[in-house]
Amino acid sequence: MNENQKAGIATRVRAGAELLDSARPEWAEEIDVDLLRIKDANRCILGQVFGTGYSRAVLSLGLAGVDQEHGFDLTHEEYYSANAEEFEEELERHWRKAIAERTGGCHE
Repeated sequence: MNENQKAGIATRVRAGAELLDSARPEWAEEIDVDLLRIKDANRCILGQVFGTGYSRAVLSLGLAGVDQEHGFDLTHEEYYSANAEEFEEELERHWRKAIAERTGGCHE
């Protein structure tokens, strides 16, 4: 993974966190970071916050289909790359950072 890809992930997660800040201000308190798994519909950010799984949560936010622009999922390219696990870990790392920023670090 190169620096541009890392920066892109950080930007996407920041956009997703800001969207959740507006839609559900206490979202970060609802995440169990030890269970966080981006590729699991019930353990991902949206699955944990909305409790309805990824697809229904995306619709609840007024987004369409798989949402990659807000860091809620890997891009198609990331998902099918040889180092997909690395992209997933980077996405989860940035989400943990966003959560820690909103909870005073108590969810790190």
